[in-house]
Amino acid sequence: MSNKSGKKNKLMDRLLTIVLILCGVVILGMVIMIPKQKHDEEVAANATPTPTVAPTATPFVDPEYIATYQCMISEGSGEGTEGASNFVLELDYLNKTFKRLLNSDDKTSDVAKGTFSLKDGYIETVSSKGATNKLVRDGKYLVTENALYEGDVPEGKTFDLTATTKNEDAEVHMKFKKNGIFSVHVVSYESQADGSDTKTDDTGKYYRKGNFIYRTKKDGTELMPIYIYQGRLCTNYYKAKDKGSKVTE
Repeated sequence: MSNKSGKKNKLMDRLLTIVLILCGVVILGMVIMIPKQKHDEEVAANATPTPTVAPTATPFVDPEYIATYQCMISEGSGEGTEGASNFVLELDYLNKTFKRLLNSDDKTSDVAKGTFSLKDGYIETVSSKGATNKLVRDGKYLVTENALYEGDVPEGKTFDLTATTKNEDAEVHMKFKKNGIFSVHVVSYESQADGSDTKTDDTGKYYRKGNFIYRTKKDGTELMPIYIYQGRLCTNYYKAKDKGSKVTE
């Protein structure tokens, strides 16, 4: 019996030792984790919170506040012709923003966008790139004052006139003769792949009717009509097309 009791006591001692070792490991782990946890809590409490950036809200666009203007530019097509290329100016009177679109070959692309403000008799636009433009009201048309040509247009169906315009991208020279012949010379700066200028020339017949000059090239192609504003030529103008019921101009 004594041998069996001794073996049993030794077994119990071993089991107790294993249990104590396991308890020691657990307690040691707790001793190590408690300071670390406190340290992590202190670091988290003292850390500078990451600012929350609110998403940019997309302005609500109400079609009742949209005024649309159009400028036909395609060759060989009159106003309203299907498939014609044209510029479209959209004014959002609710958000005071504008978009300038190009419709060509059944595709639409953004040309410019930004904000606008109403002035006395004109609209001032500021593009997202900071370019300022002045659109003057002339009846149902908006005329880009920045794009007026130098040279006064005489009265009559045909006349003698040399008119020019120039900006940072190009310069244009137009000549009209009393015999009904016109010519135009355009220099587009650094427009070639190698950085050189592009030069184009057109010639044909023209006549004036009201505030417009209508031109036809030698091959019969009709060019975009030129608008006459206060005796000066303008090739950058828009005609009122659609206006929402809540637009107040």
